[in-house]
Amino acid sequence: MSMATDIAIATDKDHADILADVVGHPAGAPTVEELDYMCPNFDAEEIRRHLSTLQRAGIVQISELESVSSPSGSPTQFVKLTNDARERLNAEGLFPQEAWQRQYTAVEKPPRIKELEALPRPQS
Repeated sequence: MSMATDIAIATDKDHADILADVVGHPAGAPTVEELDYMCPNFDAEEIRRHLSTLQRAGIVQISELESVSSPSGSPTQFVKLTNDARERLNAEGLFPQEAWQRQYTAVEKPPRIKELEALPRPQS
């Protein structure tokens, strides 16, 4: 896909809503459950469908937490921007990290989401 196509996919309203929360997440790598909370207009299945499109476009990557010490029931998949996408979005002035982190932080979160935010993230 060309850069223009990737940018068009990233700026589609539904994709942009999800990407803003990926960028705004304190660790830059939320779980689908965190995205589900932050994007109340979508259910988890819709989020997965959008993430699949963004992954095929090279905008996000899904990383696995390989540690076997992950508590039972804890998510092991995390979503983050690819390095290439971050560079391209920065070049276009899209999804500035500081601005979206301020907005993300301003949202009141229940204990479960705070617990998820505290989980270790993959190093890749």
